[in-house]
Amino acid sequence: MGKGISLGILFSFIFSVNHAQEISPYGKFLKDSVMVGEEVQYSLSVKYPLDWHVIFPDSTYNYEPFEFYTKSYFPTRIDSTHAYDSAVYTLSTFEIDLVQKLQLPIYLLNGNDSTTILASPDSVFLRELVTVLPDSLKFRENLAFQAVNYAFNYPYFMIGLGLVALIGLGTFFIFGNSIRTKIKLYRMRKAYEKFSLEFDRGIIKIKQSETNAQLIEEILVIWKSYMEKIEDRPFTKYTSKEILKVGFEEQLKNVLQTIDRSIYGAIGDEVMHKNFEALEDFTFERYKIACNQAKSSQNEPQIKASRNEEKEIQSTAITQFGLDTNELYEELKKGGRFVIYYYTISILIMTFRRSSKVKFIRSGENGIKQGLVYSLISFLLGWWGIPWGLIYTPRSLYINFRGGKNVTDQLINKVTN
Repeated sequence: MGKGISLGILFSFIFSVNHAQEISPYGKFLKDSVMVGEEVQYSLSVKYPLDWHVIFPDSTYNYEPFEFYTKSYFPTRIDSTHAYDSAVYTLSTFEIDLVQKLQLPIYLLNGNDSTTILASPDSVFLRELVTVLPDSLKFRENLAFQAVNYAFNYPYFMIGLGLVALIGLGTFFIFGNSIRTKIKLYRMRKAYEKFSLEFDRGIIKIKQSETNAQLIEEILVIWKSYMEKIEDRPFTKYTSKEILKVGFEEQLKNVLQTIDRSIYGAIGDEVMHKNFEALEDFTFERYKIACNQAKSSQNEPQIKASRNEEKEIQSTAITQFGLDTNELYEELKKGGRFVIYYYTISILIMTFRRSSKVKFIRSGENGIKQGLVYSLISFLLGWWGIPWGLIYTPRSLYINFRGGKNVTDQLINKVTN
């Protein structure tokens, strides 16, 4: 048995040697020198009998000291007895040896086995850019300014813009009412200062001519124009009698009647300026009241009523809180109030904002605590709708954490009616 195996190995060796003697692969670089990193072509060809099967190395072969780039095939040429194959390999080197050799094989297929036959070796010379290295190197300096064009970073810009918009929306929802109130107060102050300056100049002129009906009428028009702004009523179209009827009879009756007699009856008054000074004092008081109303509106949450809010108010009876009329008004004097809370529920593109039933908060009670259930519902279920969930949820939480929306006036008006 051992003798049979030995004979088989010997026969295969002799067969391989004979085949190697019959064919001779030829490998050659297509140029004799190369620089580091430069591509160089290597040609490999072989002539073999027609009944043989030969293959060339592919990209998985180790081409050391070279790096493989590409491989180009050429069609097989045949004659009556032999075939001729060739390929060109594109390689490069990053080694610094002055002479670099390469010897590629071909593979002769023998059934399930193959025989490796090496081509003749070939070498290429490395071209050096620096042939002699000096003891010291002198570097070239270039300190001239070179302008560089900066590319605009649009992704960062969009992210920044989105953050600014988000912060702006958050600021508006949280502080919007306060900001609007401050702007309104500023405009009211400027308007009053302008009126006061113009009105004072008119009073000075009246002191110089107490019976000038045309001048008196011009100053009165200035007063009416300003009152129209702060009272939101058409004072410039009202007669003096109509002004008194809207609720100012007690403060202005004598003043306006004296001014009317001077304008329309030609009945002068030696102290006419005193009447306009009284008008100025009255206007200042109305200005202060308007400012206080604007400030008080800042303390009340401003939000559009939900769909069921009016229904909840109309269906509320005072008696359900266990209070009679006298007890109710006593509690209201102490600071009690009727409130509702909001809750928001979202399902993708659908968002529902609803009101709670009317709650009565006695003086000293924590209004935030009674609204915690509705705040929790909004916090857990309100955010998941686009876009209204992201808008209504913060509003609902804002109202609830301020102690709910005060609907005392609406409820009292309903009871009174």
